[in-house]
Amino acid sequence: MAHAVTGQFDMVAYAEFINIDALRRMIDTLGSLEGVQRTQTAVAIPPRLEGQ
Repeated sequence: MAHAVTGQFDMVAYAEFINIDALRRMIDTLGSLEGVQRTQTAVAIPPRLEGQ
């Protein structure tokens, strides 16, 4: 999926992770790349299904 990005961000990445530790490792990896000055993370939590 590719979209044009405008505003304060240069790139937006959509990803799914099995757990929060996997997300943390990816954030650490991205932050260590040459040229990356900072990252911002937003976590989308799916709605709870009825009966759960």
